[in-house]
Amino acid sequence: GAYRNGVRIHRPQNPKTELSKSVVCCEFGYSRKKHEIDAMLGAVSRILQHGCRAIRQLGSGVLDLCYVATGRLDAVYAGIVNEGWKPWDY
Repeated sequence: GAYRNGVRIHRPQNPKTELSKSVVCCEFGYSRKKHEIDAMLGAVSRILQHGCRAIRQLGSGVLDLCYVATGRLDAVYAGIVNEGWKPWDY
């Protein structure tokens, strides 16, 4: 199991959340090419158009995952422009 400050983390009993009620986190990465920036913005636009409650960007993949584990975020979207996470994100 996972622990925070020596205390075991417990997810809420019903972790399934409808997208319309979800807070989704995504990381934009380091790409600065116009077509890749357009793809990143397009991905976020599609998530918003499907009706999520909010989008967040925390700047750290491991923090994103910790927030999902504790129920502070509902999902992490890491599929933007083939960027993927780097070793320092874990």
